[in-house]
Amino acid sequence: MSVRMKRTTILSLCIAALTVLYISYNFSTLSVGSGPYPFETLHGETVMISGKGLYGNNSVAMAIQGLAHDVVTIFWALPLLLLSLYFTIKGKLWAQIMLSGVLGYFFFTFLLFLVLPAFNRMYIIWVTITLCSFFALLNCLLDFDYSKIKGRFSERFPNRAIGIFLIVNAAAIALLWLTIIAPPLFTGEIPPGIEHYTTFPVQGLDLALALPLAFVSGIYLLKKIPAGYIWASSYIFFLSCLMPALLAKIIGMGLNGVPVGPPLVIIPIFTLGAQISGARIIKELGKE
Repeated sequence: MSVRMKRTTILSLCIAALTVLYISYNFSTLSVGSGPYPFETLHGETVMISGKGLYGNNSVAMAIQGLAHDVVTIFWALPLLLLSLYFTIKGKLWAQIMLSGVLGYFFFTFLLFLVLPAFNRMYIIWVTITLCSFFALLNCLLDFDYSKIKGRFSERFPNRAIGIFLIVNAAAIALLWLTIIAPPLFTGEIPPGIEHYTTFPVQGLDLALALPLAFVSGIYLLKKIPAGYIWASSYIFFLSCLMPALLAKIIGMGLNGVPVGPPLVIIPIFTLGAQISGARIIKELGKE
């Protein structure tokens, strides 16, 4: 095992331990608090605050989404992290690619947690997970031999289909977010869905970071650039974790009577596409 992968292994185990600690604490405090109460925002609107648990100072809608995200993290993303780490240590290329994607999920998730939910007792844990996942991801990506990677994929690998999927994913989500944040820039009206928050961290991080990476990775894969095989495949596994989390949020909001809008159609399609693409990548590289 290389020095970089040793670092990745140690950091990944730290991520796993801290994630269990954080989510265990979250689940244990779900009933703590007085319950929902109205709050007047800076915009003069009334928002219902959760009033319970770790997300008690966030809106009811945000608390539902946060809990749904945590369920997917502990029951889906964390097992994938440990599984991919185990087979990466065994020298499996598909596992290292999956590991990089899952680490990307942890980095993006907890980076978002640093700027969206209200400050709480787990904040320093979130900071540490973000730090560990960033450097684990960096070491994992730098450990690939990009000069030889293209030869590990056969001519039958659906680079065109996966590349187009990533480009469409980036374009569709970007368009969805722009329909929310762009009109108020010209009308001066209060953006819909901003509640008692001051900005849109999810949309901002997506548009500035995640979606451009998806678009560029898709282009690189279409052009059969060696790095594109790693970046695009890694991003697919990132989506394989993120899309179920988004789907869980939609389901949770729907069950609690919170309107969900267009994502109700878009997210399930992308969730299915990410899982199918991930399975195809494992099949392609699992023969080795």
